[in-house]
Amino acid sequence: MATINAQPDDHTLLVFDGQVLEMFGRNDSHRYHVWQRPRLELVDGKRLRAKLICEIGPYHDFPYDAHRRPELEALAAALADATYAG
Repeated sequence: MATINAQPDDHTLLVFDGQVLEMFGRNDSHRYHVWQRPRLELVDGKRLRAKLICEIGPYHDFPYDAHRRPELEALAAALADATYAG
């Protein structure tokens, strides 16, 4: 799998290599392995929000820019298709 980079806004970068999702720029950096089952949900409304939710671990909620939605959708699909190969 090719590495997927998604930038929700000018302050955040999400990088997924098929096994580990890394988030940079939201106060710190974070790493989530696929065994934590991370998923990305995009919420429409007055303010566009992205929710990064792990079944095992933390939860992040942050804004995203509308023109960047396609790259976030690609990342969400890759996370949904990822499986733990441990």
